[in-house]
Amino acid sequence: MAGKQVLQTVLDRSAAELLQQLLDEQGIASEICRVAGNPYTGMLTTDAWEIRVSVEDMDEAKGIAAQLEATNEVEQEPDGFDSQTPKSRHNTESSVDPHPARAAGSHIPRFLTLLGLTVCLPVAVGSLHARHRRIGYLLLGMSVTCLFLGIVEHNEFALSAAVVAKLVDAVLAPLLLVRTRRRLGVSSNAELWKGLGLALACALVGCVTAIHFHRQREEIREESQVTRVLAAEQEQILQTILSGGTPQRKRSLPNTALGRSGTAALDYVVLMAQKTRRAHDAYAQLVQQFDALLIQGALETDISQLVLDAEQVRELAEQIEKDDDWDSLCDALRKEDGRTRNTTVFIDSLIRTHEAQGSSAQKTRELAGHLARAAGHYRDAAKLLRGWSKNHAYAYRGGQVVFVSTSPPEEEQKTYAAHLEAIASLERQAEQIQQLLRQAHPAN
Repeated sequence: MAGKQVLQTVLDRSAAELLQQLLDEQGIASEICRVAGNPYTGMLTTDAWEIRVSVEDMDEAKGIAAQLEATNEVEQEPDGFDSQTPKSRHNTESSVDPHPARAAGSHIPRFLTLLGLTVCLPVAVGSLHARHRRIGYLLLGMSVTCLFLGIVEHNEFALSAAVVAKLVDAVLAPLLLVRTRRRLGVSSNAELWKGLGLALACALVGCVTAIHFHRQREEIREESQVTRVLAAEQEQILQTILSGGTPQRKRSLPNTALGRSGTAALDYVVLMAQKTRRAHDAYAQLVQQFDALLIQGALETDISQLVLDAEQVRELAEQIEKDDDWDSLCDALRKEDGRTRNTTVFIDSLIRTHEAQGSSAQKTRELAGHLARAAGHYRDAAKLLRGWSKNHAYAYRGGQVVFVSTSPPEEEQKTYAAHLEAIASLERQAEQIQQLLRQAHPAN
């Protein structure tokens, strides 16, 4: 082949591949060509293989081939080799490299393969790849056994032991691989630093991962406490609301993803409950003020004040109905979503429950909507009374407004009556919603 010459011809395919692998380790490009061999060699096949390299790399390749051939000769010496004189033994040892590849066809472990095994497999196999069988089988057996027991028995200690075995193997394997490659005669001085760097990188990754999982485990342990406190706080707040009191958050939750999510949810519930309580109290006061206006001789200033108060009640109730604070809560929850599985489940459940048809949150918003519209009707009815007080004297008899002398237009009277009917209807609907909320959450 143009540009390449035959380095060596061998009768064993595995020997040709080993020599090619050794050449590749030294950065020498080579190729194997199959040729017709000698039929009288006594081999099972008459084929032979030529290893060819470029002319520029021929001298270096011959040195590697001679090194491999000398190694095979040393390993094939008879048992009487030890009976050689010290001089002859010294001559033999000085003529060959004491760290060549061990035998034709043997596999040379590589750092890239070790890295792939360490990253891809959950068990400890790096030391076995580095050809240190005692340590390798010990770490492999420990990791497999502990991993199996941890998964089947849900044993946290066994899973931790499997992780430790994997980490020890990941740190030791690069160093053992450097030693093995030196023994095979395919190592360079730079590979020592490569092995140390890989071992330190594995140790660093292992430490960071261990710290992360330790924090995750501690957080998961605290999540059971968070769940209990959260349920108790929710129940306490709800009972306070139903009993007519002002809710407050009494206990703080741990500073975990679930704890922070639960705290944000409780703060939202408390805020909405406080707004709802203020809206109910303001509405009850508005009803009392309106009943007082029907007394004969009510001042115009009192009626004007009622109009302003009714507008404020309507705006407060509409804020509850729009529920803008829920959007702020969702923004806070998104920051914690995905931190732990329980946190994700809690957030999904919270959102699903809040947005479900017929939920307590939905009933509360509906109740606030009824109060807002009723307050609007009170405002419009008070405006009519304010106009009548200037031009028409009236009295309140038998539950109805009775005009003393002149009466306002009939259309205005019908509008006033329609406002009162709408208020009564909205108050009945609001009472029904309150009854449903009490039934869903009976007081202890």
